[in-house]
Formats: sequence, structure tokens, C-alpha cells
Amino acid sequence: MGRIILCNYNFRGGAIRCCLIIGLLTNLLIQLHSKDAKIDSLKQILTTTNSDSIRYLLCKEIADTYYELNFDSLISYYNQALYLAKKTKNEREEIRTLRSFAYVYKYRKDDYDKAVHYFQASLKRAQEAQDSVAQIYVLNDLGELYRTKGERLTAIDFLFQANKQAEAIEHKHLLTRTWYSLGLLHSEQQKHQEALQFFEKALPLTKEPKYARMRGTILNSMGTTFQQLNQHERASQLFADAILLFQQLEDNDLQADVFYNVGKNETALTNYSKAISSYEKALGLNDIINNRNRATKILVALAEAYYEAELYQKAITAANQGLVQVKAIDTRLHVAELNKILAKSYEQVGQYKKALKHEQAFVAAKDSLQVAETSEKLTQMTLRYEQEKKNVEIEQLKAKNAQNELEISQTKANIRIVLISFIVLALLGILWQYYQKLAHLKQHKQLRIQLTQDLHDNVSSSLNHIKMMANRLGNPRYPAEQKQLDSQQIKTISDEVVNNMHDLIWSLDDSKESLEDLIYKMRDHASNVLGANEINYLIKNKVKGIQKILPAKTRNNIYAIYKESINNIVKHAKPEQVSIHFFMEQGAFNMQIKNDTTVLLKARHSSKIGMNSMKKRAKEMLGVLNIEQEKDYFLVDLKVNL
Repeated sequence: MGRIILCNYNFRGGAIRCCLIIGLLTNLLIQLHSKDAKIDSLKQILTTTNSDSIRYLLCKEIADTYYELNFDSLISYYNQALYLAKKTKNEREEIRTLRSFAYVYKYRKDDYDKAVHYFQASLKRAQEAQDSVAQIYVLNDLGELYRTKGERLTAIDFLFQANKQAEAIEHKHLLTRTWYSLGLLHSEQQKHQEALQFFEKALPLTKEPKYARMRGTILNSMGTTFQQLNQHERASQLFADAILLFQQLEDNDLQADVFYNVGKNETALTNYSKAISSYEKALGLNDIINNRNRATKILVALAEAYYEAELYQKAITAANQGLVQVKAIDTRLHVAELNKILAKSYEQVGQYKKALKHEQAFVAAKDSLQVAETSEKLTQMTLRYEQEKKNVEIEQLKAKNAQNELEISQTKANIRIVLISFIVLALLGILWQYYQKLAHLKQHKQLRIQLTQDLHDNVSSSLNHIKMMANRLGNPRYPAEQKQLDSQQIKTISDEVVNNMHDLIWSLDDSKESLEDLIYKMRDHASNVLGANEINYLIKNKVKGIQKILPAKTRNNIYAIYKESINNIVKHAKPEQVSIHFFMEQGAFNMQIKNDTTVLLKARHSSKIGMNSMKKRAKEMLGVLNIEQEKDYFLVDLKVNL
């Protein structure tokens, strides 16, 4: 189970880019299907690159691919990878490679001494680099190794250290590993509910595809626990899910573990033929990598299944094969079980002397496992761990209370500051409103002065004109035709004076401040002037937000430009059609007035004073006024930001 999560912490700096390159190359190579073809292609790439970082990754990938193929080549490329990691001074890659060596010796060679040597070397390197994440990985690795070796007391120390540090930094993947390992430890001590609690905490953290191998491993272990709780259907489903994941990953190593557990489940259901078949599949898959520790475990279960199926000679053969494997590896696991099966099987075939010998060996091996002491220490460590957690929580509560008191005092101070700030802001707001009111009154005063001047100039001039023409009308020698023309002109001037008076009154009306009021006023003027002169006109209004309030000066200037444009049409042309268009564009009010000039009133003379006034008013509003005069049309285009 050790190969599942060899080194999942992230690379630094340039290594990330290298990983991306190798990832792309590997994805291409996967399409070749054959591991030999993949190795050949990676070797070819290795000969063509000069980057030590990429060469490291290629050597590591080649070695990993050799895992189930060739042990000597595997070790050779790991040595090259370790040399390149040291050369590039990449501490995490050096630690990663040392751990890879340890895993190989643990699972391929069952050489626990060398595995411990490499794990200790990687732990020392992680401590020198002050890499807390790497340290936790290695502590967990050592705990798993001693658990597999049967030295559970030592395993407990390492695993609880790893879990404590993983929880301190809240590292998702490390918590998954440590919870899983602690679950296995509790399961082996028949503490199944506690084991399931650890497994169920770890499982939700493995939903991402990159954690598929870990997820399958947890499912496999949960299945084992449920099988021990006699919930065989639940166990069977979990094993099936795990096998599917490992088949997708093409992982023979872990499939062997699951088929072993399937056999245990079938044995518990007394389906001995199915159990034997599953154990044989597990042995076949295990032979690919020659894991002797797993082979021993499978042979124990196979011998037990043969015994239950009353195939005693086969049980004896399988158990003796298991003892051969045990002697080749440094472990105290399975010795008691194998001797127990041999004692029972020899008794069934009538070889009582051999049966007694193996019964004595069984008792001695069972005592050496220190089962009671292990269980007691596990309980003690769990209690100590829980007490430490409670002590930390108490300290955190004290710190939180002190923090709360500080926050309360700060809150009181903040409330005082807020109240003072609110009072100051309120006073500033009152002063600002007063200032705005004064500015508004000043603006209105200036507007009234200007409108008064306009009224004086327009009305005085018009009244003087009317007075002069009225005097001429009183002269008996004045021609009758001229009198009629003067009377008509007096009427026209009077109408203009009245309209100007209306416009001036409208300009001073504060209730007519919206864009809607302005457009309505411009419609009214068009009707009074163009309609009265029987000129066809069309108004298009596409303005949105017509309730917008306009400054008085802006409103009056827009209207003055509009009024001058309409009046000029009547004075200087006799158009067939006048088009008036109002619309908004990017927050600006647009007004376009266009008329044809097919018939011009040449008798009328233009002083250009009106044009200059329009441009001056547009400039005051920071607007843009364009006046275009072509052969067949005249256009006034105004754009003002509102």
C-alpha cells in the first residue's frame, strides 16, 4: 500500500514548469500503451535535453515505470535522479527521491532495514531544510513501515506525531494519509468503529482525480473493516469500487491487496471456492512485483481457506510456503497464524507430533506480538492525544476571551469615534447644504439679472419699434398700403414680445427643471412657430431618463439654441420638411434640427449674430455644436453631457 502516495507535495519554482513539460510528454507516451515503448521514448528524450531539472524528472519517471519490470534498472535511474536533485540543490526533489528508494526496498524487496535507512535520511534532509510538510510525510511513512513490520508500539509513536503536525498546519493530503494510517492501526486492534471514523474523515478529501489511488486504498480498508463487523454485502460493494479504480489506474500492486480482501470476505461467507479463486488472483498479481510480505499474508489466508474446505494437504503446503517467506523477511507478523494452521492441519491428517510442534510455535509467536501491550499503548496515546487537543482548545478559548475583551474595548472606542465623526459629518453636511443653497441663490440671482437684461433689451427694442410704426400710422399722408404692412408688422412684433415674455417666465419657473419639461417646451415652440407658418415638421424623441433634473443655465441655453434654430428656419427658408431628433448617447443629450433649403427667402438678410450666440451658449455648457450647410439641407447638431 505504500506506493499509492509517494510524494504529493508541490514542487517549487522552475520544477513546476518542468512537471508540465514531462506531463505533456507522458500524456503522449500513454497513447503507446506499452511500458517498454514508454521507457524507450523517455530515454530518447533524456539524451536530447541539457536541463538538469528536466533530466531529473525524466530519470524519476523512467524509474517509476520500471517499478514492476526491472529492479536493477529501477535502482539505477533512482540513483541518477538523486544525483541530479543534489546537483540542482532542489531539496524537495532530493527528499522525494530518498522516499522513493525507501518504498522500493520496502515493497519490492521487503528489506525493512534499508527502507528505514532511506526514510531516516529523507527525514534528516527535511529537518535540515525546515520543510514541515516533508517531515510529516516521512513520519507517516515510518509509522506505516513499523505497522507493516509488526512493531506497532513504534508505529503508534510515528503516526500520532504525523497526525498532530498535520492537524497543526491543516494540510488536506497529509490529514488524509495520517487519518488513513490511524484507521488501519485501530482496525488491526479490532477497534472497528474508531477505525471507520478515521476512514470516513479521510475519504471526502480524495474526491479529486489526482487522489484516485488514495481513494481506492481507503475504500479497500473500509471494506475490510465492514467485513470484520460481519457487514459482508457492504464490504463486497466497497471492494468492487476499489478494484474498478485500480483497474483504471492499471495498478497491479493494489489490485492484489483488494483481491486478498475479497477472498477474506468470501471465506467469512463460507464461499471457499470463491475465496480460493480470489487468493490465487491476488498471488498472481503480487508475483509481478514479488512483494514477499504480501505473499505471506495471502498464503496465510489461502491456507486457512484450504483448511476450511477440508483440503488439508493443500493447507499444509500453503502454510509452509508462508513460513518460508516469513524467514526471508524481517517480520513477526503471520508467524503465529501460520503455525496455528499447520498445527490444526497436521492434527487432521494424524501427524500429531508435528501438530504439537507447531502448536508450541504458535503460542510463542503469539506472546511475542505484545498484543495487550500494543492495545494499551494505543489507548493511552489516543487519550493523550485527545487531552492535548482539549488543552489546546482551552488555551484557544482563553486567547479568544482576551481577544473578545480587547475587541469590546476597541468597539467602545470605535463607537465614540463614530459618534464624533457622525456629529462632525452632520455639521459639515449642514454647512455644505447652506453653501449649496447660497450658490444656488447666487446662480438664480445671476440668471435673473441676465434674463432681466434680455427682457429689457428685447422688450424695449420691440416697444420702440411699435411706437415708431404707430406714429407713422397717425400721419394722414402715410400711404394706405404701407399702413396695412405696418399694422401686420406691429401684430408680428407683439406676438414675438408675448412669446419672449412666456419664455422668460418659463426660464424662471423652478418647477420646470426636468429634461421632460424642456422637451415639452421645445415641442410647444415648434408647434407655435412651424405650425403657425404652415411648415411640415416631424419630431422624434428617443430620450430615456426624461425625469432627469437639469441645471437652469443648461436648460435655458439648450432651449435658446433650439429656439434660434427654429426661428432661423422660418426667417431664411421655406422648407418642405423640418426634422427634429432628440436622443441620448453615452450619457450625452443630442439634438439635431435639419431642414431642406430648396426654397430660400433671399430678401431676408442674416447678420450671423444668432449663429454666434448659439456657439457661445454651447461653449458655456461645454457642449459641441456643429452647423452644416449643404446645397440641399441645413443641419444644427448639438451634443451636451448631462
